Amino acid sequence: MWSTARLIDELIVGGPHTNKPGPLMAAAAIVWVSNNIAFALLYWEFDSGGAAERAHALRDHPDLAFPQQLNPRIAPANWRPRFIDYLYLGFTNATAFSPTDAMPLAPWAKIAMTVQAASSLAVLGLVVARAANELLPVADRISKPGDRLFVGPTDLRKTPYSDAYLYYMLPDLYPAT
Repeated sequence: MWSTARLIDELIVGGPHTNKPGPLMAAAAIVWVSNNIAFALLYWEFDSGGAAERAHALRDHPDLAFPQQLNPRIAPANWRPRFIDYLYLGFTNATAFSPTDAMPLAPWAKIAMTVQAASSLAVLGLVVARAANELLPVADRISKPGDRLFVGPTDLRKTPYSDAYLYYMLPDLYPAT
């Protein structure tokens, strides 16, 4: 979490690793992967008393409910979560910003998953914002006055939204067709 806080600080204030796209993406990837591994270890160590306790017997009321525990017919006999299950849980929680595979039942698990999702959202959101900011000078160099930037399909009739709605929401938008 320390590296996440430092990266967020550098993204907001500016720093040597966040002023160029290459180092920015490398630092963000390292922080994001490190957080996923750290949270996977946390889930693995704390769920149902830890790996040693789970090896002997599963609790009747686990801290994290995996699908195989909720429906034993879909799992081999005596199934127990392994580290890869917690790594997958950490990855999906950081990517979807919510539980997708295992549901948190214990308060510590809910808090941990909330902190992981919030830190992942902050890192990804700030990195995308900074990267977009770094691309503006490139767009300035390759465009000339009067050029229009149009993002999306060139034929608005093929979108699920009415073009009248788009023109209402974006009054400076000109049709590209």
